[in-house]
Amino acid sequence: ILIFYVFGLIFVQGCTTALSDGTFVGNKAAKDLAMENFGSVEASMLALYMASTGGVNWSYTYEAASAMGFMYEALLLFFIAFSQIALLNILTALFVNKAMEVTKPDSETAALELRRQEIADYEELNALALDLQQDGGFISVEHFERQLRNGPLSARLSLLGLNIGDPQVFFDLLAPSTDGRTHTRRVSLSDFVEGCMRMRGDASGVDLHGVESQIRIVLRSIRKNQKETTDKLAKLREDVGKLMQGQ
Repeated sequence: ILIFYVFGLIFVQGCTTALSDGTFVGNKAAKDLAMENFGSVEASMLALYMASTGGVNWSYTYEAASAMGFMYEALLLFFIAFSQIALLNILTALFVNKAMEVTKPDSETAALELRRQEIADYEELNALALDLQQDGGFISVEHFERQLRNGPLSARLSLLGLNIGDPQVFFDLLAPSTDGRTHTRRVSLSDFVEGCMRMRGDASGVDLHGVESQIRIVLRSIRKNQKETTDKLAKLREDVGKLMQGQ
């Protein structure tokens, strides 16, 4: 409405100027046409609205504007183009927004689809594990590395959200060794599938918080061990000092 009001004022001012400087002298038809379309703010806004929405053929309004001079001809053409583009953009945005709302799944449907995808990924990983298993139902890191380097395994894992750079580090994450010093040389099928399911995709906020909590626990343990070691060293120095004094 504000746009129609501003442009309406401009055209009313143009009609007033044309009347005062004698533009319509000797041309009563042009004067009547201009006054009909732009004789008042209300009439001007209505004329512009009808011209931009197809209420009347805009060439009729253009004829009234041309009677006031070339500047108003150009201004009307600009207004028609502007209103058509703006209207088209608004209608397109409304339709697109409505279509997105209609096609957007609800939470229950999204959860069901996520569960279906997880089941499909689990079955795919289980099939990969069966292809990789060797005697005894285990997967060795050497065999895994060969398949990763020479076969389509890398691409299949990438599609599942697993980009593996170092097979040995990957195996250590799947099933850490019990003594904490040696690398994991092989994993069971269940450890492989469950570990891959955990490590799919990017790390979530929960994953990062879990890692942060584990780091804090390790730091507290290190500080505790450091304090105990410092106390023991101080006690040892004290005992050694007493022995030296006794000699």
